[in-house]
Amino acid sequence: MLGKLGPGTGKVAMQYKLDGSRAILLTRMTPRMMNVTSRLEGRRKWLSGGGYSFEPTQHNLSILASEFPDLKEEVPAGLIKEEAWQDFDNQKTPVEYISKSEPYPHQKTALEKMAGKPCFALFMEQGTGKTKVAIDSAGQRFCLNQITGVLVISPKGVHRQWVESQLPRHCGVEYSAAYWPFKSKDDSIPASIKPSDKLAWFTINIEAINTDRGFKACNYFIAAHSERVLIIIDESHRIKNASSKSWKSADLLGKKVKHRLILTGTPIAKNLEDEWSQLKWLDERIIGIRYISAFRNEYCIMGGYENRQVIANKNIDRFKLKTEPLSFRATKDQIGILPKAYESWQFELTNEQLRMIREIKRDLQTEIKNGQIATAANAAVRILRAQQISNGFIIDEDSTVHHLFKDPAENPRIKAMLEYVNSREGKIIIWCRFVQDILMIKKVLGDECVTYYGANDEEEREHAINSFLGEGGARFFVSNPAAGGTGLNLQGNCNDVLYYSNSDNSIHRWQSEDRNHRIGTNGAVTYTDLIAKFAIDKKILSNLRKKKSLSQMALDDIKEWLDEDWEGSDFSLEGIDYAE
Repeated sequence: MLGKLGPGTGKVAMQYKLDGSRAILLTRMTPRMMNVTSRLEGRRKWLSGGGYSFEPTQHNLSILASEFPDLKEEVPAGLIKEEAWQDFDNQKTPVEYISKSEPYPHQKTALEKMAGKPCFALFMEQGTGKTKVAIDSAGQRFCLNQITGVLVISPKGVHRQWVESQLPRHCGVEYSAAYWPFKSKDDSIPASIKPSDKLAWFTINIEAINTDRGFKACNYFIAAHSERVLIIIDESHRIKNASSKSWKSADLLGKKVKHRLILTGTPIAKNLEDEWSQLKWLDERIIGIRYISAFRNEYCIMGGYENRQVIANKNIDRFKLKTEPLSFRATKDQIGILPKAYESWQFELTNEQLRMIREIKRDLQTEIKNGQIATAANAAVRILRAQQISNGFIIDEDSTVHHLFKDPAENPRIKAMLEYVNSREGKIIIWCRFVQDILMIKKVLGDECVTYYGANDEEEREHAINSFLGEGGARFFVSNPAAGGTGLNLQGNCNDVLYYSNSDNSIHRWQSEDRNHRIGTNGAVTYTDLIAKFAIDKKILSNLRKKKSLSQMALDDIKEWLDEDWEGSDFSLEGIDYAE
């Protein structure tokens, strides 16, 4: 026990369980204390024998310390730190490390800011070279004898690029590397990435850490290196939900090591919750809040149905103040990459397609009016079907695909695509939402195109990238953003991108745009959207501007689309800042 309460003293003291998971505030239930304790997060309750039990999180201890200054002296050392970086700057000057590739000025600045900090966030836009910064930081830590291994968790396919292209290009120390899956049947880690005089790299796709085999392999690697491992989560927006299985798997691994990095160009997809969950994995003390409810109270404005939706952020300056010391941000504008250009290519659907879409809209209007559909999420399924019709196919309840045109070349969207590609010279990236889109395009473009989507195995994906990037190879790279929109480097010889069809995921859009708009891009990149008149295309683009998915729209937004035919001026994504 750290203090006693005497009758009538009005003083407050604390005691702790030895495991640090619970604390007891020795106080009485007064109006002031009830007001203070109502602001605490986590499990908490008034005890029948006296006192108040709560979790000694950074957030809770900070509140109590501000209300009762004398408590600061009673808190055991290490339980409360106002700033998460206070104990990080003990080794600021890295030993001599020479990167294999010369860093750009902004990359040097990032490395200088990271020095001496075991945990750090690289919030650098796609194409600004955050992978190189992470590799050089790992090399510095290895030279300082802080780590002997690096575990990289990244999107599928990207984990191979770390080993096959990024490390050979940038790593300035001797290293050994392997990527998942291993060839051994028992999944034991290869001898080449066990501790040695070389820096060992193990890269694995984020989906694999949710499996027993993948998770065990990561644990074996960490244990083999006596936990002297740097864990890097590449494209960390994949763990933007702290309740997801991927976040929890990554958290279990992260707790085993001291050194952690997160890398993403899109830390915030919708609101500050997205960035908070990533920083919580990095080090809970950065924001100092353990639970989402407490975070929303501090940084979010709630609204919508039953006040459960985040409609805006608040206390942004305070949030930035907490994150600035342990993060580095860089944009393409800052480092001089030419801005993106946006265009649209409009076309008309057949009368039969328009009839089918009008029928969906009419039925949807009736069901909304009669109260049969109460939320936008219920309506989203119908709108998805309308988009499929405008693309030339429909999928029924049995998952059977019905094509509206026997010959794909008769499909108005395919015709518009051919008109577009015939008006351009050179190589073109074509992004599609649906697998059926990819299959139709492949049938029409033939050997001139390569595909990169879920059905392609690793060998086919590698061939697609090499063929598209190589001189004299495929002219068209056809993919969906869910598979190819993250981590790929397609810059250099391609300045035209066509969005054949869009998903309503703003992360997919922004990430896919940056596959060829990055360091190494020659000239300006132009993004063109195919827009079918009277269809859903423009509404989806409008939602991308607002960072809304169809299921997150208000019902009034759906009614607005039902009442409009989207006539008028061309729509453009120019000037949109998805990270705003």
